[in-house]
Amino acid sequence: MKNERSGTSLFLLELLLGLLIFALCAAVCVRFFAASLETAHDTADYTSAVQIAQTIAEQCQSGVPPQAAPNKWNASAEPDEQGEYTAELSVKDTSNGVVDTVITINNSKGKMLYMLDFSYMELKS
Repeated sequence: MKNERSGTSLFLLELLLGLLIFALCAAVCVRFFAASLETAHDTADYTSAVQIAQTIAEQCQSGVPPQAAPNKWNASAEPDEQGEYTAELSVKDTSNGVVDTVITINNSKGKMLYMLDFSYMELKS
């Protein structure tokens, strides 16, 4: 009878050890999944910021003055007064008909996501 009891306690000890290892692995996996979700959100923000900056740069190169570019944009890179991204344009230099401009894209929390420094020829009417 004593042998039967020690076998049962060994089985329970192995079972508890297995559950402990499983719980630790599950906790590590949850942490990795949470980190990957945050990375995915950051990547989506950066992608949207790049699209917005490129859209504004292309508008400027096609003759639309930088002051006419909207300040608020949504995640689809479309102008939107309730948008979650803010575009700031600053003209650095306008010598010889070449306009040097910097576009800065910020998220709704004020964090700078992307900065695009570009030049374009000023179209004279």
